[in-house]
Amino acid sequence: MFNVVIKAWKNDEVIETITKEPVSERSAERIERGVNINLNHDEYYTEVVPA
Repeated sequence: MFNVVIKAWKNDEVIETITKEPVSERSAERIERGVNINLNHDEYYTEVVPA
């Protein structure tokens, strides 16, 4: 099971965990793609991490 997190480029700090409960890898990847549409990529990035 996996979680999707948003991290800051400047210090790798976790800004927000998108998935409140662990989801399958496929679901996590789909959520990550959706989040990346409106994300400010100059300041933040997403990761799929094991729960």
